Amino acid sequence: MSLFVSSSSVHVRSTRVSNELGAGRPQAARIAAYSVMILAIIELFVVSGTLFATRHIFGYSFSNEREVVDYVSNMAPLVCLSVIIDGLQGVLSG
Repeated sequence: MSLFVSSSSVHVRSTRVSNELGAGRPQAARIAAYSVMILAIIELFVVSGTLFATRHIFGYSFSNEREVVDYVSNMAPLVCLSVIIDGLQGVLSG
């Protein structure tokens, strides 16, 4: 769900930047690009922070076995980092 929302919102914002550049308003395009980055950073840290805060509970969505829950808890920081880097890469690639 989060990746779908991020992806669709990035496309809409990218179109906004393109429209401003096409209209010959580079200052408006710069402001739109900055707002895209700020909104993406906020969204990514909320998603990543939520995943990290619930890392000990999140494993129960996969299994009731304690070993699986522990593995998911150990992998959660890497997944959080991956979410942040992937989201920023998507925004920066436009």
